[in-house]
Amino acid sequence: MRLLRWLPLLSLAVAGALAALVTLWVDLKPRVDERFFFANDSKVFRESAALGRRFSSRQLLVVTAHGDDIDSADYIRRIKGLTEKLERLERVDGVTSLAKGPDDVKDAKASPLWRRLLLLDNLPASNLVLVVDDSDSRALIESVTRVMRASEAPGFRLTLAGVPYVVDEIARNLKDDFKSFSIAAVVVFSALILALFRSFAVLLGSLAACAVAACGALVVQQLMGGRIGLLTANLITIAFVLTQSHIVFLTNNWRQLRRAEPAGANAVATVRKALGHTLTASGWCMVTALLGFASLMFVEAQPLRELGQGGLLATLAAMFAAYLMFPPFLLWARPPPLRQAAEPGGLKLVRVPPAWAAALVLAVALALGTGAVRLNSDPSLLAYFEKGSAVHESLAAIDPHGGSNPLSLSVRRLDGARLDTEESYKRMWALQRDWQEDRAVGTVLSLPVLMAEAARSPLASLLSWNWLLDLLSRPRFDRVARSFVTDDRLEALYLLRMQEAGREERRTHVIARLRVIAENHGFRVSGVGGTYALQGRLADLVTHSLYEGLVGLLLSVFAIAWVVTRSLSAALLMLLCTATVPAVALGIFGYGRIPLDIIATPGVNVAIGVAVDSMIHFGAAWRRERAARPGLQALARAQQSQAGGIIAFSLVVLAGFAIFAASSFPPTQRFGLSVILGAATAGAMALWVLPGVLQWIDHPARSRRR
Repeated sequence: MRLLRWLPLLSLAVAGALAALVTLWVDLKPRVDERFFFANDSKVFRESAALGRRFSSRQLLVVTAHGDDIDSADYIRRIKGLTEKLERLERVDGVTSLAKGPDDVKDAKASPLWRRLLLLDNLPASNLVLVVDDSDSRALIESVTRVMRASEAPGFRLTLAGVPYVVDEIARNLKDDFKSFSIAAVVVFSALILALFRSFAVLLGSLAACAVAACGALVVQQLMGGRIGLLTANLITIAFVLTQSHIVFLTNNWRQLRRAEPAGANAVATVRKALGHTLTASGWCMVTALLGFASLMFVEAQPLRELGQGGLLATLAAMFAAYLMFPPFLLWARPPPLRQAAEPGGLKLVRVPPAWAAALVLAVALALGTGAVRLNSDPSLLAYFEKGSAVHESLAAIDPHGGSNPLSLSVRRLDGARLDTEESYKRMWALQRDWQEDRAVGTVLSLPVLMAEAARSPLASLLSWNWLLDLLSRPRFDRVARSFVTDDRLEALYLLRMQEAGREERRTHVIARLRVIAENHGFRVSGVGGTYALQGRLADLVTHSLYEGLVGLLLSVFAIAWVVTRSLSAALLMLLCTATVPAVALGIFGYGRIPLDIIATPGVNVAIGVAVDSMIHFGAAWRRERAARPGLQALARAQQSQAGGIIAFSLVVLAGFAIFAASSFPPTQRFGLSVILGAATAGAMALWVLPGVLQWIDHPARSRRR
């Protein structure tokens, strides 16, 4: 007995060692780049990468210089100075601007190329287009923004846009949230555990177990070559929640047993009995979580794969920590005082409701799920950033005047004919015009635009279209034509900047429409690339994975509920109650037109995990009570015995994820909101609705009379 009481010190030592290892060895910096959308072996990523290789694509940044008069000498002087400063930066390979490209502003306005590339429609501003090396995006963005800040002046305002900038801002926001909210979650969880259980021993044990789970998952992930990515930035919080689930219900069962025992009862025996009451249900909760995360391992989307791997590790680590690290701390805890409110009828909150009332609430919650058909699961790029932030203002400024999200489309003639002919040239110009007029398209750069620019030269009239194209493919002209047409002259590239503000269509639907337009002009789209296409495909995959995962998870809940309760009817009712969690969360997101981006989407799965845990623990308690007493009494006793755990765990989750509302990164805010909605629904279903509808099983006649 004395030896067992020293075990908490061992748990604290393990937690401290793992925390030190994470601090000294694990890379905690979220890594996000333009390739974060898909795994390297995915078909979508390979197609986009192959398109970039065929046309020697380079990464671009766009600095937009806003002024009062872009024709003024002062404006041009500032553009020239800024161009020279940017060209001297280590990671900038080239700059095109009004000072380096067209002869002057008048020439740029008359040029089919420079007008599209450098000028903004109906806006006194111009672009500086930077060809950059984005292998270290943080260093690149810091150097560019440093030059921009030094060059700004009254009447000369600078904003930055481009994929490297957007990706760097996402990574920076995730890094800030990872640090601040991981610490805040520990503080909030600690305060609630202490307030709910009023035991420093339980608090210390919870912190030790959660630290072991979170740090252990991070260490193993690092050993396996994993990383903190787009979705795993919340891994510490997820590990805390999974661990707290086991701890809260174990502690609640221990408290119930201690209240019923006489003074001086064997403390070790009580802990063992509490483990017996909780372990089986916790095991099934773990299985459900493992199945949910494992389903993400086989999709093309890299962020979902990373979340699946991290979630699997966190689930196993949470079970290990909760049942090996935490139980010894209960030997340090004082027995809870007797509370009259714990007796039957002491609190209205823990009374079994009329079956009809519970069924009505269940039906309304399920009906709310119809809002999911209005779900915006492919939100605008601007929705990822807070209004008023530098990146949002930059995107909002450039988006209406040429678009903000790049899309690359390569085309071939349907009849296989070459593109270096006058007929192909006319067809490609017609396609250029129709794509340019599409409501989702901002600016289009293409081979016809390049050739039209070259045709402005007096000597161009002496050359055929084919010869002019050959000339532009030579080193003397930087092989510029090779960025728009392949050497065999069978495939050409169109670079589109797509408009994001106000977009209601899915990106993949827009691309499908552009394909049809190409076919109407005798072309087929042979390759698709760019972040617009990758984000669109990713949104479709995430949405598909969400619904497919929900179906699989709910079926798993049904099977596990059947095993736990040994009742087919109870399993069906538990399935319906669990289904309300995604129904309420997705319904509110749909009816409220709240964007459900890729970062917020996993919140629904986390919320279902909360629902499953609460309901499985209630189902296991109901089965135990049902074997000893009549139906309604069994429901009441099971409800009262698990009410403390359900309420405590719901409050911990609600408060823990409420801190995400303080984030300056909207996807993190929406992630927290989706978990809060699901957790609140889960708590109400497990505590009140499920006990109510289960009356139909044991007392159908009485339920009908009510």
